[in-house]
Amino acid sequence: MLKQNNPRHPLPVYVNISPHPIVCSGWKLFSKRFNGKFVYVNITPVYRKVKDLAICLFLWEAALVLSLSLIFYKLLWLHLKEREENRQFLEMLLLTLSHKLGNFLAAQRVNIEILKQTQNLKAVQRLEKGYEFMEKEAKHTLQIIKNFKGHLRQRQKIDLTALIREIVSGFKEELEGKFLDISLSPVQIYGVKTEIEMIFYILIENAVKYADKEIFMHLIFKDNKPLFIIKNDINPYISKGSGIGLKLAERLAKANKIKLTFKKENGYFIGEAELKKRR
Repeated sequence: MLKQNNPRHPLPVYVNISPHPIVCSGWKLFSKRFNGKFVYVNITPVYRKVKDLAICLFLWEAALVLSLSLIFYKLLWLHLKEREENRQFLEMLLLTLSHKLGNFLAAQRVNIEILKQTQNLKAVQRLEKGYEFMEKEAKHTLQIIKNFKGHLRQRQKIDLTALIREIVSGFKEELEGKFLDISLSPVQIYGVKTEIEMIFYILIENAVKYADKEIFMHLIFKDNKPLFIIKNDINPYISKGSGIGLKLAERLAKANKIKLTFKKENGYFIGEAELKKRR
């Protein structure tokens, strides 16, 4: 049409008007006559463009498939990792509860035997205290299990100083005959209260249980971050525990963004809990 309207209009490179038939690969007859001549179109560039487009689409789709596969793998890996961590956490909770229940039953068996023989009032008091301890421990554990799903883990403002003092007051009898050096700066944090309470209860219980004569507790600020340091000398006559309690404390601390570290140094066991930077 352009050639008919303007004979001088240049033809595209893929169009050829010839007075004679063209026998050449790639050239296809488009029209038998154009002013008495043959019109041929070279389809090779078309094939090349289609091929380039197909390759481009293939590369983009391949990249998309690989990207989606990588994202799916990452999400699946995170899901499986979370499931495994949750399984280990629940297993640890059950082991901790069963361990404390076993110790409780063993202690109460002794108290019952004493009661049978002497009707000792102290044995009754120990039975009552042991019952209250297990009741409180069971409530804590059950509350942690109930709060296990993230949407139920409600964070709130916690007076950590008051919480630690309250926990220490529950070990009044066990601390008799032991030197306690306690120094607590005023600290308020945000976290899941039942879990925070369980963490510091385990740390303090561990120190009281395995201490020989001395226990040191300090709540200070280091680099503007609250730091709880608990230190006790090691009683050589008490056998080493299973470590389940400390593992549970570490798991709960991780969920509340608390960095826990433990070490033995010069006959002392030292635990440090570094909390989030205060606002």
